[in-house]
Amino acid sequence: MKIGIFLESLRKEFKEGVLLAKSMGVNGFQIYAGSPTIYVGMSKQAIHDVKAFLDDNGMEISAFCGDMGNKMFYFPNEMRESIEHQKRVVDLAEGFGVNVITTHVGVIPEDRNTKMYDTMKSVYTELANCAANANVHFAIETGPEPSIRLKHFLDEIESKGKGVNFDPANLAMVQGENPVEGVYNLRDYIVHTHAKDGKMLKKICSEAFYINEVLGIEHQSEEGYFLETPLGDGDVIWKDYLGALKAVGYDKFLTIEREVGEDPVADIQKAVTFLKQEI
Repeated sequence: MKIGIFLESLRKEFKEGVLLAKSMGVNGFQIYAGSPTIYVGMSKQAIHDVKAFLDDNGMEISAFCGDMGNKMFYFPNEMRESIEHQKRVVDLAEGFGVNVITTHVGVIPEDRNTKMYDTMKSVYTELANCAANANVHFAIETGPEPSIRLKHFLDEIESKGKGVNFDPANLAMVQGENPVEGVYNLRDYIVHTHAKDGKMLKKICSEAFYINEVLGIEHQSEEGYFLETPLGDGDVIWKDYLGALKAVGYDKFLTIEREVGEDPVADIQKAVTFLKQEI
């Protein structure tokens, strides 16, 4: 497995962030497909220049984050412009030779016999098929629902563009689920991972946290419910989790994501050192 960094976690400008990541001893990174440097509508020359800079420094892009909010998966008619923009992110990925786009789709309903479930399935299939045509995976991030529910959803999607961005901390913090169980449930779909850690303090309502606007309910913040921690300080048992990834044949990126903290650079460097010792 390779170690990467979610570039925005470093809180640096693009070139400074890439060079800092390289100095930490990693060879890849994830980045938002809507950053000042990488964005929909880039010219071929601009793409060439960024790729040349990365090649010169021995760095690669592990994935694009194409997260534009989850309303499009519930209200496709009203959010058609967002859906079409996601397809342009696929074009961008193809231009860079990146084969994973990660996103959140909301919370997949437990009841599969609902209009909401059918709508989410339809929108995701449309985007996954677009991705498949470019040899790209449109990867759903774990956490909003138990891994087995996500598995059942993906089992029903008839597209080679489907996939999972496996975030062990989200499963542990939000679902109280052992990520090892999640790895085995989703083994056929994992195309990218986030290396993140955290603790569940008490069970949060996923719908109130992730899709309160969709449902028209009060938002529930993570305060008092879960806490993101530096790698190794949370509920993820890394030896077991990494062992499970190896057992199912995953050999791609462990991309370090640090969304909070006063000194993310120090936390990320600690995470790099930690992962190198574990893998």
